[in-house]
Amino acid sequence: MRTQKLHALLMMGVLSLAHVAYAQNQSNGYTYTSIDVPGAVQTLAHGINSQGQIVGEFMNTDGSFGFLLKRGHFTAITVPGQQLTSLRAYGINERGQVVGDYQGPSGTVGFKNAGSGFTTLNAPDASVTIAQGINNVGTVVGTFLDNAQMRHGFVKYGTKYLSIDAPAVTESVANGINDHGQIVGHFVTPTSIYAFIKDSTLVTPFAYPGAYGTWARGINNAGQIVGWVYDNTGTHGFLKDNGHYTKLSFPGAVATFAEGINDRGQITGYYIDGTVYRGFMAVMQTESADATPPATR
Repeated sequence: MRTQKLHALLMMGVLSLAHVAYAQNQSNGYTYTSIDVPGAVQTLAHGINSQGQIVGEFMNTDGSFGFLLKRGHFTAITVPGQQLTSLRAYGINERGQVVGDYQGPSGTVGFKNAGSGFTTLNAPDASVTIAQGINNVGTVVGTFLDNAQMRHGFVKYGTKYLSIDAPAVTESVANGINDHGQIVGHFVTPTSIYAFIKDSTLVTPFAYPGAYGTWARGINNAGQIVGWVYDNTGTHGFLKDNGHYTKLSFPGAVATFAEGINDRGQITGYYIDGTVYRGFMAVMQTESADATPPATR
């Protein structure tokens, strides 16, 4: 009942950002803003477009549910005609098209919500399909589990699914795509986890210096890449721009995960505050005088 009431309030668009806290990180020039869905136990922000619209998921005792944050108001992302206990929104493009996954009657499937229509995404011969990113052309990337429970990245052009794999890897995941068709994600090998960027047919691996594992999550049209790493300082986000890395850490957080970046360089993700997951938006301190994110104006 609590979830149904929360969904009703969200769908009416009457709930504004519950917690907006500014905390400057003097080490890298970013101002961070917390994002918390009202009444939720935990909130994770994943994708952002250049209008400042943010998608993600929130959790309570009834499950995990998707949200859209637009101009300071949260809206629930739902599947028409279904009562869900799990839905996650990962990516959003400039047209407001949202991708993610949900737990359906036959298992976990991907989705694309284009506003005017809701499309279920199932990779061929997959037991699980997760849509992670979408560009402005409508090309979708993500990951799927095959019948042997092996994980593969994919890119979907129209109705055609193409796998993204590499020699000697045990798992591959595609997370983000820009309008140039550049795709980022990560590969898992028996000894390491490293990120990659795929540009046409060229796949280039990369790793954050000194990291034990590197996960690339989002890419914008300038080729800036965000993600997160695990190294001897813990778990933190990163920005990769022309080969230069910037460490991203929400001040005071146990761990920070950078998930998305738009063409304005605004970054979304989540962090661990004690034991609670909370979403964030990060903007460069030089972007505006008050550093107020467009999503909260």
